[in-house]
Amino acid sequence: MEPENNTIINYIDNNFSPTKEDITNIAKHYEKVWNILWPSTLFQSWSYPRNTSIRPINDLDIIKVLSYGKSKEDAEKILLDIHQQLLSAYAKIEIWYNHLKLQKSSIWIYFAEDEDKFSIDIVPAIETNKVDVIYWTTIYNVPEIQKINKFRRNKLYSDLNYKWDNWIYSAPKAYKEHSIRLDDLSQDKFRYFVRFIKQWKRNCKKEYDWFCLKSFHIEQICWILVNEDRSLSLYWLLFKFFDKIEKRFQEGKKIQDLAYEGGFEDRYIDEYVEDPEKNTPEFREYLRKEVIRVKSLLGQFSVGMSQSDIDQILDKVLKKAPVDKPTVVSNIPNWPWLWK
Repeated sequence: MEPENNTIINYIDNNFSPTKEDITNIAKHYEKVWNILWPSTLFQSWSYPRNTSIRPINDLDIIKVLSYGKSKEDAEKILLDIHQQLLSAYAKIEIWYNHLKLQKSSIWIYFAEDEDKFSIDIVPAIETNKVDVIYWTTIYNVPEIQKINKFRRNKLYSDLNYKWDNWIYSAPKAYKEHSIRLDDLSQDKFRYFVRFIKQWKRNCKKEYDWFCLKSFHIEQICWILVNEDRSLSLYWLLFKFFDKIEKRFQEGKKIQDLAYEGGFEDRYIDEYVEDPEKNTPEFREYLRKEVIRVKSLLGQFSVGMSQSDIDQILDKVLKKAPVDKPTVVSNIPNWPWLWK
């Protein structure tokens, strides 16, 4: 017997959905940056505006739009100007002005002594004359490092051999539409599905450092599974994910990047599954055992289970140690963040 959607949603909200405090804090920092750089064209990118991030939220990418015809050299000069503008403004309004770093392809702002806590990356994006073939949103040219998560990105900044002039096409607005529309059509199931799988992936990564499944790949797999049958419950979506995930690493790349879909060049968001240094026999064996373990646990649900009983099984799925905590269902609005 499968659990009701709301019991799984309660669990996710109580444990790793963004909180109202997270949302308020991020909106505050984003508004401050927007006000300083106005009338620049800015928008949020990465998983947060797609409503698929989990807490703790470590970073927010802000795209600084450069008009069509600008060059990479122009982007470097503009980043330098923005850095000086932010230094001047933050020195007047708060103590974090000394937590601004001008990097080779972005400006990094962090708001605590611990650099691993929440930070903002301002990344240049040059408008192209191309649009994606589904939503007709603008495709941008961005530094390739923008596609990499915060922690890997920071390591690459110290890599003297990394090629900083690598720029690629990106369709951040198309992916936002991709997520928002399906989330609405699925009555929020998409976002909660993604959040649960991301948390599972995060915990696997803690246990096995070479766990190579990427968060953005998770989002697109979840999108495909929800879109195939929007009537499926969260329980069956989870079961379907674990039933299919091994094949994703056996069959090679399949999911074309929306920024490249249209014929002018092939690029796939899951190209890494064909990299033998990432998709290793050891990883596949770890994944195989995880699939068996999780599907066995998902099969333990029965009629009449309480929220507490359901939480205990989901804790085991996520390899989470049991703790005594009150069950408080958050009431987070769908799209509360500030868009300018």
